[in-house]
Amino acid sequence: MLKEGGFLVLIFEMDNWLRRLSLKTRLFESDQWYFTIGEVAGMMRSRGLTPVASGPVLKFPMAFYRRLPITKMLKQLDVSKNWPGWLATLGLVIGRKEREPE
Repeated sequence: MLKEGGFLVLIFEMDNWLRRLSLKTRLFESDQWYFTIGEVAGMMRSRGLTPVASGPVLKFPMAFYRRLPITKMLKQLDVSKNWPGWLATLGLVIGRKEREPE
């Protein structure tokens, strides 16, 4: 149970055009459910949490990233801040449990 004033941090594989394209072309298969950042924020609201931050947290497609050899290029990808947000495969939503009115 989350205490009043506590934070819930969710990092999840999100639904986006890149993932749908990968699934449609059978680049990889998955039985998982994928959600948008807005859907996860809505789920938090429905449980009484206030979303305080959200956005993409990984800006490189994981299926491709996992296939790369450990090289200088891989280390550069890990620290790069230049990848566009539309390549994101993971989402982040932070929710806060507000204090109950007295």
